Amino acid sequence: MIPSSPAEVQVTGTSPETVPELVVEVKDPARGLLGHIVIDRSINGSSAGGVRIGPSASKEELTLVARAMTYKWGFLNVPLGGAKSGLALDEETIAADRISIMEAFGRAISPLVQSGIYFPGVDMGTTLEDLEAIMQGAGRPLAGSQIDSTQVTALTVFETVRTVVQFDGRELAGMRFAIEGFGKVAGALSRLLANAGAILVGISTIHGSLADGNGLDVDQLMSLREAFGSRLVEHLGGARIRPSHRLYELEADVLMPGAQAAAIHGDNVELVRAGYVVPIANAPLTDEAERALTSRGVRVFPDFVSNSGGVMAADLYGHGFDLRDAQYVARTYFRAVVSGVLQAAERSGVSLTETARQVSQLNHAELEHGAAPQQGTGARARQLLLEEGWSGIERRIAWRLHQRSNDSGSRLRHLALDRFMDWRLRVTLDRLQAVTGSAFEPSA
Repeated sequence: MIPSSPAEVQVTGTSPETVPELVVEVKDPARGLLGHIVIDRSINGSSAGGVRIGPSASKEELTLVARAMTYKWGFLNVPLGGAKSGLALDEETIAADRISIMEAFGRAISPLVQSGIYFPGVDMGTTLEDLEAIMQGAGRPLAGSQIDSTQVTALTVFETVRTVVQFDGRELAGMRFAIEGFGKVAGALSRLLANAGAILVGISTIHGSLADGNGLDVDQLMSLREAFGSRLVEHLGGARIRPSHRLYELEADVLMPGAQAAAIHGDNVELVRAGYVVPIANAPLTDEAERALTSRGVRVFPDFVSNSGGVMAADLYGHGFDLRDAQYVARTYFRAVVSGVLQAAERSGVSLTETARQVSQLNHAELEHGAAPQQGTGARARQLLLEEGWSGIERRIAWRLHQRSNDSGSRLRHLALDRFMDWRLRVTLDRLQAVTGSAFEPSA
């Protein structure tokens, strides 16, 4: 049973094979229905996923993106199940009393947070300040500074698209991009792409889309977003605003969907003209749409891999690492697994998404099963020496020192990070290697 709460929390149990483990309707005594929490799967009774805001944050959408979170945690080999929560409120309602609403939401979900059943995070429409207010309301204030997950999510999307096009013998310079949902992640991603010589030919928000075959000015768009939020499309002088869905029709090399779940579906998939689809958002395509695009030769990369930077950053922060460490992992280990997915899919003839899902499911099943019994110290050392040589023992020592104090010297910190990644993405790399027969070693 879930403990009682100051707010009314209604819980619906579901069958684990076909639907989420738990759907929670969250109500506040003064405001009524605030939104929902959907827990897709849990590991040892725990799950994690961000809090999103907006009218589209329905129970149905949260169910889709919670499943994407399960795949994401599994692919990264992190012992957490997937979940999502959302406040199905419009911008005007939120803006009128934002902090108070966030705290009320936190109070309402306090039983789930306090018991470790659900760990919330930043998501579409929310900020670190929102999360701080939610956690304050839940009675679990955030401690210290946090890694900026926006930067790391943008970086994993960037490294994904860079690796994907290089796999086909191309470079980012001169390629044309269309980005849906010009929020914080999309803004940071746009700068990374522009610095690599790519051309941003279109953007969209819920208020419309803009297109320019010669390229949009990223700095100008960022300034407009800072001033006007999602209404930035209405303030680019001389630009003609088109409906949001017209973004899909652009003659772009890469489409990067970053808005609501199932935005690309069977009824509009024929609009898409890009040769690559690399998602920013969770579950932006239906399976039907993905199959249709793949049959046309479009490379569709799995969202739960490309946009996994935020949860990767949270996992690293929780183990004493910082933004620099997350950036290093994104540019080395993460790039290696993206390359592994590409090669494994090519070797097996299975789609990129299905390849990544299979790896995620194997990881998840092993995490559910639990760790093997601990060996004695001498036996562990002998096994480590046999498997990894002296470098493995050195990483183990560095990890122990890092656990005691993360102020250890840079070389020890680097070794500790490598040790940590042996427990995370090395497992995923090994599974991909088993399919292809090729090693995917991280490189700086």
